[in-house]
Amino acid sequence: MRSTIANWKGDVIKLEDWGTKKLGYEIRKNIQGRYFLLDYLAVADLVREIERNLRLNDQILKFQTVKVNDRVSSETAPAGKTAKISEPSFPPEGPRKEAQEQAQTEGAEGK
Repeated sequence: MRSTIANWKGDVIKLEDWGTKKLGYEIRKNIQGRYFLLDYLAVADLVREIERNLRLNDQILKFQTVKVNDRVSSETAPAGKTAKISEPSFPPEGPRKEAQEQAQTEGAEGK
């Protein structure tokens, strides 16, 4: 996850390993799971990419994404972190380019 966040120009604020705990209910025949907390600054497309990667990983049983703030400023960001989130930056081969190409194709077909 750290490399994905770094590639998309996001910031990892905190990664905590909460250890192994008993699950609230059995998931895929597992009664225990390892819990992690990951706080990060990111644009919406990066959140979608992280969730996509979590879904593809068979070792991850469940995950939950919570949006803490809509707008992050330098005052609300943790010390030492600047709010780079206001200007989205995407890798050249990212999903935004594919979506734009698809929209252009669909727009041309509709005319």
